[in-house]
Amino acid sequence: GLVTMQQVKQGDIVMRTPRDLCLAAAYGPEWLSPGSPSISASSVVTLLLLERERNGKDKEYLDTLPTTKELKNLPVLWSDQEAQMLHGTQSGISRQELLASWKNDFEAIKLRNCPFQISWHQWLEAHALVMSRSYNLPHLDYALVPFLDYINHNDEPNAEPIFDDNNDFVELHILRDTPANTQIFSSYAGGGATNLDGLKMFQAFGWLEPGLCDCNIDLIQALRRDDPFAQQKIQLLMHRPDQGRLLLSLPPNGPTGHILTQAIDSILLPSLHIITATDPFIENSINKDDSVAIRAGIKLLDRKIKLLDTSAHIRRIASTGEKVDPRRRELAYATAAQERLALDTLRFTLRTLIIA
Repeated sequence: GLVTMQQVKQGDIVMRTPRDLCLAAAYGPEWLSPGSPSISASSVVTLLLLERERNGKDKEYLDTLPTTKELKNLPVLWSDQEAQMLHGTQSGISRQELLASWKNDFEAIKLRNCPFQISWHQWLEAHALVMSRSYNLPHLDYALVPFLDYINHNDEPNAEPIFDDNNDFVELHILRDTPANTQIFSSYAGGGATNLDGLKMFQAFGWLEPGLCDCNIDLIQALRRDDPFAQQKIQLLMHRPDQGRLLLSLPPNGPTGHILTQAIDSILLPSLHIITATDPFIENSINKDDSVAIRAGIKLLDRKIKLLDTSAHIRRIASTGEKVDPRRRELAYATAAQERLALDTLRFTLRTLIIA
């Protein structure tokens, strides 16, 4: 992290990183032809990082980046046996999605005119590093910003990275008066938000906040046979899988009115999984009666909770392995418990609406 050596005041600029030093997805390697199939922004930044390592550029900065051992708590770096400790959880599903996406990009890059060889092991470790340290910034989008990535996250940050007026430097602005010997924090959430999605936080940084965090849970959304928008929903699902996430924003003692509106609206969207013809079809229209959608949402939550519970024995067996890292075991237990609590909380809230 970064710590103040002296008192700093609101509005002070304590760091400036030239735009040219940033590894930004918008400025990928020249050999990535614009007309070829696209790869993800994080994969472009990963390529830029590997390219700089190979060319020996910015060695002073690169030598300060954490090692794979220091990133060991990121689920993508867990062994196959340890990954079984996440079986049936959303964290386990997210891990599989990430690895599949990275693998697809890796195979696509191998078909390009990449000027150097990359092994899957190198790609995996570099991608994990990029995921844990990159920012989404206005005028730069997804990027690894040297030295700015030293800053740790806090839901109540005392600093914010922004571009200067000419967009030549990323500057770190102090948000309030801060005494000497105080750690500087920013928010990794971006977009003006401060609270991080709990499960994304686990995937990207390998840690979990205590208590119930904001998190996204995938729900299997069945489509009616006569749904006039069924094909459009499936197309939406295929092109924008993130649209199928059900937002659970239920911090302790927080208000529920706006939360329920978000939750009910999100339940109506298809999820990452397309229902097969053998699955029961669930009404998902609220044109006539809101209670129909709420009951459908409760049934979907029931199925998700059942999957989480029936997978518990697989997670338990996996956690008893001799080579399982104790900290990873602790994180696996914690994420399963938080997901269960989030699902139970939302189901209880929806049932309360039905009773009301």
